[in-house]
Amino acid sequence: MRVMVVGPQKELIPGPYVVRMGGWTLERYLAEAPESQVWEFVHGEVVMHSPATAEHQAPSIRMW
Repeated sequence: MRVMVVGPQKELIPGPYVVRMGGWTLERYLAEAPESQVWEFVHGEVVMHSPATAEHQAPSIRMW
């Protein structure tokens, strides 16, 4: 799954940002969350953080 964060004028927002997407199940999260980005599954929501720099890179997927 590719997620692009854009502003009102359709320009890409470089970050930092946090995106929250509700209505997910654990099964969907495990199937669709990319391992190359920092996504978390918290109480039915997917929380996606803007890309981390190499020195601050966290594990790719965390579950709470």
